[in-house]
Amino acid sequence: MPIPDFQSIMLPSGQARLFDNRVAWARAHMKMAMLLENTRRGVFHITDRGVHVLRKAPEKIDFHLLKQFSEYNEARAGNRKKAGDNSKDDGAVAKQDEAQTPEEQIELAYEVVRKNLARELLLQLKSASPAFFEKVVVEVLVKMGYGGTLKDAGQAIGGSGDEGIDMRYSSSHQGGL
Repeated sequence: MPIPDFQSIMLPSGQARLFDNRVAWARAHMKMAMLLENTRRGVFHITDRGVHVLRKAPEKIDFHLLKQFSEYNEARAGNRKKAGDNSKDDGAVAKQDEAQTPEEQIELAYEVVRKNLARELLLQLKSASPAFFEKVVVEVLVKMGYGGTLKDAGQAIGGSGDEGIDMRYSSSHQGGL
């Protein structure tokens, strides 16, 4: 049986499928609200409360619905305390995007930070002098293992404005250009 396209989408990390991740989080939250229970590893059973909720035929089961159960709120508060978050869930705290799992939120936040850092670095390098840019390139190459150390092998040897980056390096070191 082929997997539908939406079930084959991977998380940005490429480590797990988005569908599996969402199902795992949905199970965890419904378990906190006592709508599901584990009967054994990997096996869940709907509780009487879960059956009662389904009989009401809610349009969707989301955070708003789950928050009506005190056990759910207590479990969430306990998880925040374990994580060292002492804030109250009173609406004053910015609401997380409930359409994404915590892993997705972390990965997306990481990507935003990484892209902003790359953009800022590029702006700084573009506005720097040619001599500074040449020095940065030489240092990066040395740190990557090309040319030994800055003292003995990673020296810029051309003058700025000569249309290139010149470097003396030791070919006995890893990589060798």
